[in-house]
Amino acid sequence: AYKGIPHTGIPLTSIDGSFNDPLIAQKNTLSFIADFTGSATIAILNMSESINVSYTLQVVTSELTIGETKSGFAYDNILNTNPIYYSFEAQAGSAYQVRLTPQSGNVNIGSVHILNGASLGSSSQSGLTTDTVSFAAPTAQRYYVAVNPTNVATEYDIQVVPVTGGPDLSVVINSAVSDGTNVTVNYTVSNIGLTASGAFNVAGWANANAPPVVGNTGQALNVAHVSLAAGTLATGSFVIANAANAGTAYVIADNTSLLAELSETNNVSPGMAWAKPLSVPLNFNFEDGLFPAAMSTSGNAAWSNVAGQVNGSARSLKAGTITDNQTSCVSMIVSNPSAANMRFDRSVSSEAGYDFLRFYVDNAERASWSGAVPWGSSSFIPVSAGLHVFKWCYIKDHIVSGGFDTAWIDNIIIAPLPDPVPSPQSFNFEDTLFPASMVSSGDAAWGNVAGQANGSIRSLKAGAVAPLQWSCVAVTVANSSSVVFNRSVSSTVNTHELVLSIDGVEKAAWSGIVPWGTSGVIAAGSVGTHKYQWCYFKFGPLSSGADTAWIDDIVIN
Repeated sequence: AYKGIPHTGIPLTSIDGSFNDPLIAQKNTLSFIADFTGSATIAILNMSESINVSYTLQVVTSELTIGETKSGFAYDNILNTNPIYYSFEAQAGSAYQVRLTPQSGNVNIGSVHILNGASLGSSSQSGLTTDTVSFAAPTAQRYYVAVNPTNVATEYDIQVVPVTGGPDLSVVINSAVSDGTNVTVNYTVSNIGLTASGAFNVAGWANANAPPVVGNTGQALNVAHVSLAAGTLATGSFVIANAANAGTAYVIADNTSLLAELSETNNVSPGMAWAKPLSVPLNFNFEDGLFPAAMSTSGNAAWSNVAGQVNGSARSLKAGTITDNQTSCVSMIVSNPSAANMRFDRSVSSEAGYDFLRFYVDNAERASWSGAVPWGSSSFIPVSAGLHVFKWCYIKDHIVSGGFDTAWIDNIIIAPLPDPVPSPQSFNFEDTLFPASMVSSGDAAWGNVAGQANGSIRSLKAGAVAPLQWSCVAVTVANSSSVVFNRSVSSTVNTHELVLSIDGVEKAAWSGIVPWGTSGVIAAGSVGTHKYQWCYFKFGPLSSGADTAWIDDIVIN
């Protein structure tokens, strides 16, 4: 399965199968997470013309961890009218509340039910108010939630939390904008509990020490709110003066009925710092032995800077020690003036398939790892311009532990993507450097290497990838219309290939044993700013030859 049509997009997953007996129907299954909106391609390769193949596409469930917020997207049209399913583990006799908060459009909770069992409740709502269903779990097992879109396109957050019946206020910092001297904080307070709350205040200040008394420099005026009825919300804002000089902005909600459920959006939690955004480029390697002041830890246990479990260095950041149904998270806010690439090293030692290190960008999961995962780099993660929250969480399910039951991260790097360069451009890589105008992406970086070239000494080589991975390199050139280059491939024919795409559209591909030769002139289709990208895709488990590709002598006009 691939993103995009045709199959030049990012491969999601694949499966190899043999169907040798013509008299027996056989079946293979393949699953993937649709972390995108749009079309996907299912490609069936190397099949005999005499074999009939049919397939069905079935929506399965997305895992919810108690207390963790998950973002989703629903698209309701003639092609997709089925609900979106989530599942979670609950304890017998405990009370829970499913909360669905639309960020745009309308959605409703269709039902909460046990497998092959009756519905335990349902609800519907309109607008942007939170929809809730509360129920007591009759048995300890997996429960399912059906989310029904009722508008053309809806973004939402879904959460399952234990409830006791009292008021339950949550404060979400919607935005925090600095003019260089003051910070304006906009927020929303929601009562997603079962009863009305009392009066409460929301306040903020800039001070690196304990909360200051009223009148101190940097003190923001308290914003008072009256009681919130169940299911209602209030919005407001305040200005933190001199925040740029004080270094840290603090936000707190002051009310005894507040159940310490301040949203982690922008790293806000009760009485803890909301650090001003970091600037790109940045690099965290934790070698100073300190927990970075610009990062915030949350959940049931704090992350810490440790020695002895590292990736080519002396120290790393380690998740806190937690038990069943608990989480340990660390996060930071980054302000990107332009699009950027992010990458980090990670290692996990956990119960495989159940306890995970999960990485989120703006509360949307982008990657996860479980089991015995040795130190290695994440894939390149593209990040758009603007303010973003990056969060790593080690999350345990309801039972059993494995390995060291923890996770580590190190060498967090965020670098801006290069600006388009003017036409013409030529690259021959003889200077031994990776061109500053090019950018790698995917699971492994391309590199400038010696010994495999086309009538010269050096070339650009794809990174080493595992099955179902890819290594890409790209350059964006203004006022251009064509590209010509030399290429060589040493791979398994048909299943591993070098693909050239222009603006995301496949223009040419090579696989198998391909000696050095020219691509010929490949047209972009018009004169303008175009992105030229070379990707080495590894679709299957087998390897042949050197299992890589090289490019050289690139000319873009």
